[in-house]
Amino acid sequence: MILNQLIMGNVESLFKEEDIQVLDYILDRLKDNKTVEADDLISGGMLPKTIKLSEAYKELERHAPAIIKYCGLYHKFNVAGGHFYSDERTVSFWDNGGFEIEYKRSKERREKDEERESLKMEIDRLTKLNLEKDNEAKDYQKMIRYQKSIIRYRDLIIAVLFIISLVLSIFLFFWK
Repeated sequence: MILNQLIMGNVESLFKEEDIQVLDYILDRLKDNKTVEADDLISGGMLPKTIKLSEAYKELERHAPAIIKYCGLYHKFNVAGGHFYSDERTVSFWDNGGFEIEYKRSKERREKDEERESLKMEIDRLTKLNLEKDNEAKDYQKMIRYQKSIIRYRDLIIAVLFIISLVLSIFLFFWK
């Protein structure tokens, strides 16, 4: 799952908004010292001083996917924990605003994607409605053509009856 998150680049699945401060602290330490260990989180005030070192390692490992994706390499040296090494990506990522800016960019991308999806759904709905209206219009056109043909036949019958009545009238008028 973590590998999938790294490949897909889903920032929200890698870290939450409340993690930004800790992640940017880790990033700052990586940029300056080229390495970060769990006790750096305690000494830097990111974790309470009363926390056990093993819990600090777990906290550091929890942030591993985000750090690996954006900053550098992670080396797990035993079951209790590990530490990070930075590379050139760390400085570049820091110069581009770090995790806070990355989170904002991701949030904007997600909002744009949601807006696009909403617009797509609205366009689909309107297209369907338009097709229904077009079909109704075609049905009305058929009905109008049918009614016009009935009117033409009625007019034709009236004209024929008028001619017949005229011929009969003339015939009766001259017959007497």
